[in-house]
Amino acid sequence: MHKKLESTDYLHFGLTLHQQGQYQEAEKIYTNAINENPNNFNALQLLGTLLAQNGEFDRSIDVLAKALEINPKNAAVNFNLGNALAASKRYDEATISYKSAIEINSENADYYFNAGFAMQATRKIEEAIEHYKKAIKLNPKYTEAYLNCGIALQSENRIQEAIIYYQSAIAIKPNFAQAYSSCGNAYQELKRFEEALLCYQHAIDIQPDYAEALVKRGDVQQRLGNLVEALESYEHAIEIEPANAEAFSNCGVALQRMAKVEEALIFYDRAISLSHDYAEAYSNRGNALKELSRFQEAIASYNKAIELKAGYLEAYCNRANTYLELNQITEALESYNRAIEINPNHPEANYGKATILLLQGKYKKGWELYESRWDREVMRSYRKSFEQPSWLGIKIIKNKTILLYSEQGLGDTIQFFRYAKLVKELGATVIIEVPKVLVGLFHGIDYIDRIIEKGQRLPSFDYQIPLMSLPLVLRTEIDNIPAPSKYLYSDDIKRKEWNERLKLKNKPRVGLVWSTSTVNQNSKNRTLKLSELIPFLPDCCDYVCLQKEVKDADKAILESTSIKYFLNDIKDFTDTAALCDLMDVVISIDTSVAHLAGALGKPAWVLLPFAPEWRWLLERSDSPWYNSVKLYRQDVPMQWETVFTKISGDLQDLYENIIKIKVLK
Repeated sequence: MHKKLESTDYLHFGLTLHQQGQYQEAEKIYTNAINENPNNFNALQLLGTLLAQNGEFDRSIDVLAKALEINPKNAAVNFNLGNALAASKRYDEATISYKSAIEINSENADYYFNAGFAMQATRKIEEAIEHYKKAIKLNPKYTEAYLNCGIALQSENRIQEAIIYYQSAIAIKPNFAQAYSSCGNAYQELKRFEEALLCYQHAIDIQPDYAEALVKRGDVQQRLGNLVEALESYEHAIEIEPANAEAFSNCGVALQRMAKVEEALIFYDRAISLSHDYAEAYSNRGNALKELSRFQEAIASYNKAIELKAGYLEAYCNRANTYLELNQITEALESYNRAIEINPNHPEANYGKATILLLQGKYKKGWELYESRWDREVMRSYRKSFEQPSWLGIKIIKNKTILLYSEQGLGDTIQFFRYAKLVKELGATVIIEVPKVLVGLFHGIDYIDRIIEKGQRLPSFDYQIPLMSLPLVLRTEIDNIPAPSKYLYSDDIKRKEWNERLKLKNKPRVGLVWSTSTVNQNSKNRTLKLSELIPFLPDCCDYVCLQKEVKDADKAILESTSIKYFLNDIKDFTDTAALCDLMDVVISIDTSVAHLAGALGKPAWVLLPFAPEWRWLLERSDSPWYNSVKLYRQDVPMQWETVFTKISGDLQDLYENIIKIKVLK
């Protein structure tokens, strides 16, 4: 006959089964012990621990709480209760339990580490950092504490400190792939992309199936412009984790940047099917749909992204941009305003709102807000750093030297060049820095004391200001725009040379510009198909191509027409200006040539898309910036037929008026 096991022996047997992974048998023994004695502290704590290990967290919490009623000063049970609560995402309660464990035993690094984790989960970041540091002090080789402390620091934008902690973890554990990957994230935030790439590569070398690091490596490769390599990284991540929604979404971004928009859309849809609440994928999908001119679908996708992610600034801005494509100004402004409510300093939202105000002719507030352009990442390459102060219109500049410099497109430089005269009238010596192709055009203007080609060494000066800030400084409103009939002039010699090349004039000469450079950010709205325009050009006029570049698709068509073209013979804007001056009218899409013709005082008919640039305002057919410009606006997005029909009729009228003048003479 076997001797009956004592209670302690019975529990010891259960613990042995527990440690061997025989959870069901161990649970029976613990439960029997508790049934015999409901206040059996050891049985309660062992059962509570087992239940947590088995994923039964709610039961574990109840059992461990009962154990603590019996012995509240047991640090290990408080710690285990904290773990069960944290596993149930009850982080605030978990923090209380961890703190109780620490009060009882302040020398256990794990207690501080887990408390830090729970605090971090509830955004008590400073407390979390403090607890991670205490864990490290108790255990200087606690690599996970270094890692988590780095992540917490990075979330507070203390990125340089975070990198120190990641590097410390790596120094202790050189094969710590996650620390390398997190360090890569930090470098990426600092835009130190080469270092980030190296970190991700180390992580992947250590752990080749590290899908998250592969995705992040792809992101950096995209930032560096290596789109093919980025695709390979995303595709590798998808091979490892076929349900990795982020890899699919980011792969779509790379494809879209490669102009494979339809294919990108497939990847966004796949990401959404894998993760129905993936707000970023919906926003990316909206970007693709917008690029495909499927505007209403794009708006629906942005709406879903905003629904899923409160405060999603990028989605609000992207939705506003799409409303602008539809010329729905009120809705666009509402979206920008919502983004600004969330973050009053958001660059894209403030810039977008500024362009709407300028488009509406609300210049006072528009110019002020337009200064937010400098906060945009896309504008960083245009911003200059000078020791000399900016001129804000307050300081008297009489007998001072001021530098005006171009900042954006050639058309903008031409449009806002007019302000140099106003600055000169204030008694300043005026230096202007412009791109090389404009130097000759501005040469000889009496209110410019010196022209500097962009990139060349600058002379000394007292103040500086970008051209497009002058309307703000000089308080430009719609009714006081400086709009002389002309403020630029073509070169006499060049004009004579080009006139000889154009030969005898028997009909009205019409200059044509139907497309902009492909590098233009808004080239889609600034490009026509020559094949669609030609049928609307009546034979009563002679046509001259004023473009320096012609897209491959248009070259063969151009060669088959009677349109005169010179392409590479047009060296710079002095040639273009001379040609413009030899035309009876210039017909141009929204390009720098449209601004040039207006500045020369030549009749210019400017073809505007349904959603125009802010420079041309809304609805009106004239421009307060150029007396000689007439505006032709699309009445339906992406459709030019109505505009072409009006142009055709007006060209016929032009011919008839010129004939009448000749007859009268």
